[in-house]
Amino acid sequence: MRDFWAQQDAARRASRWLAGLLLVAVVAVVAAVDGLTWWLCNLGHLAPEDRSTLVAIATVTTLVLILGGAAWRFWQLRGGGSAVALYLGGREVVRTGADAAQRRLLDVVEEMAIASGLPVPSVYVLEEEGINACAAGYQAEDAVLCVTRGALNHLTRDELQGVMAHEFSHILNGDMGLNLRTLCLVHGLLVISLTGRLMIEVSLDGHPRHQLGLRRDRRGDLALLGFGVALALLGLIGWCAGLAIRAAVCRQRELLADAHAVQFTRHPAGLAGALVKTLGLSRGSLVVNPAAAEAAHLFFARPRRDWWEFGVDTHPPIQERIRRLDPAWDGRVPELVSWRPAREEPALRPQVAPAPAPIPTAARVGTFSPEAVAFGAQLLALLPLTLRTAVGEASSAQAAALAALLPADHAAWGSLSDRRLAEQGRALARHLDTAGRAAGRLTLLHLCLPALRRLSPSQSKTLAGHIEAITCPEFAGAVLAQVLLLHLRPPEASPTIFHAMTPLIGDCRVLLSALSAAGRGDTPTAFRAAWPLLLVPGAIPDLAPTDLTAVTTALGRLRRSNGAIKRRLVAACAQAVAADGQVDPAEAELLRLVCDGLGCPLPAFGGPR
Repeated sequence: MRDFWAQQDAARRASRWLAGLLLVAVVAVVAAVDGLTWWLCNLGHLAPEDRSTLVAIATVTTLVLILGGAAWRFWQLRGGGSAVALYLGGREVVRTGADAAQRRLLDVVEEMAIASGLPVPSVYVLEEEGINACAAGYQAEDAVLCVTRGALNHLTRDELQGVMAHEFSHILNGDMGLNLRTLCLVHGLLVISLTGRLMIEVSLDGHPRHQLGLRRDRRGDLALLGFGVALALLGLIGWCAGLAIRAAVCRQRELLADAHAVQFTRHPAGLAGALVKTLGLSRGSLVVNPAAAEAAHLFFARPRRDWWEFGVDTHPPIQERIRRLDPAWDGRVPELVSWRPAREEPALRPQVAPAPAPIPTAARVGTFSPEAVAFGAQLLALLPLTLRTAVGEASSAQAAALAALLPADHAAWGSLSDRRLAEQGRALARHLDTAGRAAGRLTLLHLCLPALRRLSPSQSKTLAGHIEAITCPEFAGAVLAQVLLLHLRPPEASPTIFHAMTPLIGDCRVLLSALSAAGRGDTPTAFRAAWPLLLVPGAIPDLAPTDLTAVTTALGRLRRSNGAIKRRLVAACAQAVAADGQVDPAEAELLRLVCDGLGCPLPAFGGPR
């Protein structure tokens, strides 16, 4: 059984391993540059003190180039997943105006996001003929999925779902952030080689000098050419080290993502079929955009066939991946047939109401299943068409997000300063109230997120101000507002800061007290049943008074705890909600809301009545 917490810990260990490998590579490059500098000084018969000075300058310059190159790439991609998608030439897909293949893709992504408990990622299409896809971002809140036009045109819905399950696995496992950091850090190792190439170009044509009105110096050009060639050759050390590090970090995680995708969908034929089709397509998994070479390890399959990557491929051979999924595969590739809308069944199932849910456990965090995907589709189908349409545009998505927070008859609508937004939000809230607010607001909020990510910083700040000005009437609304604010703000750059339960005992007491009071069972009994699961020594404390401000503050602090603490906390929260032996749809959504606020994606659970 896949363990979310173990995979997150493995990703953190891989990050430390990456840092160690990069440190070794940087030392090797610096040593090579210093050796070249010392040799040139010997040729020039320089004094020992001058040699030491020049070697020190070479060391500092090399470090500045490497660290500066990595910092520059981090700055370029500071926007997270959307910045990577644009860097790869992607175009965001919006349901309004999307073609049939794109709408099918959006349906698959939305169902899987709701099923897994993750925020719905933004979706981009790469106008490439090969079959490929990638997930990019530093964490789930800024994740995007990029899918090539070839994948849309040639994959069936089951095959597309298998590919998306592979990419969702990268998000849940923490691979996505690791891969993006690898891209930025490895770029620093390439700077020496790129600097050498620039020197060669300048020495040969002299254009930069001419643009500055300077005269050419033949002897200087020869010296620059020689040093440029030397740097380019030395840069091969960093180049090869970068490729090797990238392959070491990523190859096994691709096989792991394949295995988890099958575990999630229980349909290995879908993922295997997508891989087989990449072999049968003349363009294979090729992505022509030059940026794909640097970002190769982000993709579902190797996007380039560059000769210098021989032996350091970022992905295992496709044939090996297929045989792991389908040991009976005979090596034959069927004839490819382009997908046609008429051949596909509708994505959304008939509308049915969610039933009392089974009691969840902490082990379900970070997983999803075919049952969860089916239930996610049911939750989506329950939303009226008006709401599904509203979440696609940035302006109406703001109103839809507020509609998720407040019922239509709440007085807080009158306190909003933007009257147009208030009226639009109140109208959408009426639709949600009619459809069933208790089981639909988290789904609606998650659907709004791709459009809300397109807001400008000033628009996001204004919307956050509206949310903070609203006093939500009950516990679920207050948690929902906190979750929405977390998604509107830039991703946290600070690492986990709480590694012990002791400073968080008061926060746990506040949160569990509120959850116990919000459930259907007896509040003191629920609290006493939940508290021991935290494994805190000592007597069980008294219930904390219900204070929504204190609850949201506690949730923000608990979000910054480590995986071991969150595992215990999620188990305690589930017990508090399920103290009476059952979980109704409202309690299920409340638990998923709290887990979302903690950064622990809990899949949709329930079934038809």
